[in-house]
Amino acid sequence: MYNLKRIFYTILTAFAVFIALSGMYAPQAQAYEKYLNGDSNYVLVYARMGVAKYADQSSAVLKKDGDTKVIAMNIVYVDDDHNTVTATECWNFAYSSEPAMYYYNSQKNEWVRIGGAATYDMMRSSAQVAWKVIFGYNWS
Repeated sequence: MYNLKRIFYTILTAFAVFIALSGMYAPQAQAYEKYLNGDSNYVLVYARMGVAKYADQSSAVLKKDGDTKVIAMNIVYVDDDHNTVTATECWNFAYSSEPAMYYYNSQKNEWVRIGGAATYDMMRSSAQVAWKVIFGYNWS
């Protein structure tokens, strides 16, 4: 019985040490501010794997009005030190009366519907920001 208790406590101690060490070396989640450097013009639309994407609200322009509306807006990429801009891209979004949102994929030269997949989270949130900037109310 003594050996069984000893084995149990040895395993329990090893497990506790493993949990403590794994927490120390696990990558910590990046905490990005809602606004880039406190500037409410740059709103956080997506962050993952050390890169955050902020929508430059002042750059949003309505390119086409009518049944299908097209809005262009700059997206600023910021690395994990929270203040180094690494790239800026102009994204185009289309909104149809279905209702549906689309983004323009320049590599494929086509409009792609923004669906429910996780890969489209940044597109959806960016398109929603662009809509609100131009029209003053949320996309429904």
